[in-house]
Amino acid sequence: MQICFNAEKENGLIQAALSGGGHAFKELTEPYIPALYNYIKLKTALHADAEDVLQETMLALWQSLASFSGQSAFKTWVFSVAKHKIADFYRERRAETDYIAEMPDDIAAADVWENTDGNLDLYGALAKLPEEDRELVYLVFNAGLTYEEIQNLTGVKTGTVKSRIHYIKKTLYTLLSQKGDGAL
Repeated sequence: MQICFNAEKENGLIQAALSGGGHAFKELTEPYIPALYNYIKLKTALHADAEDVLQETMLALWQSLASFSGQSAFKTWVFSVAKHKIADFYRERRAETDYIAEMPDDIAAADVWENTDGNLDLYGALAKLPEEDRELVYLVFNAGLTYEEIQNLTGVKTGTVKSRIHYIKKTLYTLLSQKGDGAL
């Protein structure tokens, strides 16, 4: 998924939204909603939680649009706000209850996605990756962020992102190749 407006249109939409244009804000942010939801869902256990965090993210985007300085790409800023809202979600949950204990096991959750016809089980292979690696895969291949944008979002240097993606691809290839051997 590649989301991008030309800079002139994006800036125009930002200015219109800052002037109180709800329609401009919607046009500016609506293309990001599916990617944001999937990113948030990657970090939360339940659909309802992902929906809640998405709503909080959209509200925060609206409320803090004036703070967008343009030093990073708008989509990087959008995902950064979502990342902060995910952290807020877990801070609030930690204060309320032991929410982490309620989260399903990644491998068990991946079993839901397992193909019954013996095809490659990409979801199962992804579930075997560490959470940080799954996040990188999502940001590169689903959110369409560049390595530089990922560096701005995560703080992981561009060269490290490149090498981790290379390692992740090799790991996934190995996991998927072993599928026929019953390893997955």
